[in-house]
Amino acid sequence: MELSDNMEADATAPPNKPPEEYLKSILPSNTQQALRDTSTPLYRAFEWAAMDPNLFSYPPWRVLQRMALAVFYFSTGGPGWTKSTNWLNYSHHECTWYSSEVPPGVRGIILEYSDFVSAFWDEPACTNNNDSNAFTKLQMSVNNMRGTIPEEVCWISSLQAIVLTAEPQLGGTLPSCFHKVPDLKLLAIITADITGSIPTEIGLCTNLDGIGLAVNRLKGRVPSELGLLTNLKELFLNDNELTGTIPPSVQNLVGLNGLAVSRNHLVGAFPSEVFQLQKLDRLYLGINEFTGTLSSELGLLTDLEVLFLEDNPFLTGRVPSEVGRLAKLKRFDVGSNSFSGTLPIEIFSMSSLVELKLRNNSLSGVILFGFGQLDNLVVMDLANNKFNSFISGDIGALSSLRILDVSHNVMSWSIPSELGLLNLTSLAASDNFFAGQIPSELGECSYLQQLNLAHSGLSGNVPSELTSLQPTLHTVALEGNPRLYGTIPSSICNISGTCIGDYFYECQGPYGLSFDCTGVLCGCGCSCWAK
Repeated sequence: MELSDNMEADATAPPNKPPEEYLKSILPSNTQQALRDTSTPLYRAFEWAAMDPNLFSYPPWRVLQRMALAVFYFSTGGPGWTKSTNWLNYSHHECTWYSSEVPPGVRGIILEYSDFVSAFWDEPACTNNNDSNAFTKLQMSVNNMRGTIPEEVCWISSLQAIVLTAEPQLGGTLPSCFHKVPDLKLLAIITADITGSIPTEIGLCTNLDGIGLAVNRLKGRVPSELGLLTNLKELFLNDNELTGTIPPSVQNLVGLNGLAVSRNHLVGAFPSEVFQLQKLDRLYLGINEFTGTLSSELGLLTDLEVLFLEDNPFLTGRVPSEVGRLAKLKRFDVGSNSFSGTLPIEIFSMSSLVELKLRNNSLSGVILFGFGQLDNLVVMDLANNKFNSFISGDIGALSSLRILDVSHNVMSWSIPSELGLLNLTSLAASDNFFAGQIPSELGECSYLQQLNLAHSGLSGNVPSELTSLQPTLHTVALEGNPRLYGTIPSSICNISGTCIGDYFYECQGPYGLSFDCTGVLCGCGCSCWAK
């Protein structure tokens, strides 16, 4: 981009005026005292600007723009950045100074939560309105930034987006001046080391559409002033150290599409205010300390595609049947709570489900027919509950299912032979009370990599059909099944190493093959001596 530094010439500045005086006449009055400290990023930027041979050709707004960027450079360790092409180069317009792209790995992390941030990734740093070339986007990612975000960034009144991601050594507190940037639409400082509290002044940033402050070390409460941001579409505060409750004012954010406050220390009754946010399509409240029950009003959030409530150990009661109204839901995680009762049959009508995670609760009853309707399901995790039977014969219709975990329940009856119809990569059914044998049909699961049937009450011969799994299989756990007998198929003896324990010995760790050498169950170096 070729830009002329002289196209905005300002003839009002006397040619014989010292550059230092000219700069001081433009800078905010509260900087005069700060300039007395010659060790500050502000002073270093001032020195740089005073030596600019084109200084008197810039209009005042552009002097501030260049000064603010220079302060940002020195405040965040610019000389040590991984890349700083053109920065502070007098012969290059600031719109050509390096603005890093967000690399694919970081994009994937952000897209887990946010669609809105991505809209700004590939936008130019400046918007050329009437040849003004006002700076509109400040973006850096994985650029070895060290230091703090200076208040001076708010001198750039044309800013629309601040996107600073994957800068783990970028610390300090959030500037409280963002409300002085009238057109700011996106504030995204993600995967950094920002500390302190969220400034209440953020409630004055009424044009904000998106706030992403995830994966920092923010403390204190979620400010109620956020409820003033009625244009907000995304609010992501996950992975911080926030405390207190979700403020009732959040119910004012009726245009919100995404809300994430997971992995904090939030407390109080489950925030019913979120049920007023009926445009939500992503809701992350997991890994906090919310209490109470899950209201039937959950069924009002019919646009939800992602619902994560995991690891709130004081959430109790039943999973409401109204969850069945969430026809668009793709990812549903209520694991590691204290839910009890039976699984609502309405869950089987949620045909968009891709992930269903219910592990570590006290859910009980029989896993009934109906799972066959969930033909988009890839992950089903029912581990560590109190389900007592697995009689869903139509589970064989789940052609998309890859991961199935029903371990640590009280299941009886037999393992459905229909599992052999699936494209499973992982099957865990350990620590149950199954009757019958290992289904020989499992040998038809040609993509299976992990098979854990340890301590599951199984009996009979180890089926020779497991031999056909050898090309993909890397973990088989059969220990703790004293009624198993026969010879382990030799083709799976050497998968990723072998652990052979004594009778009822529980092998620990990620072994390839583990079983009890009992004399009736043998092979793979274990002698057969019993008849």
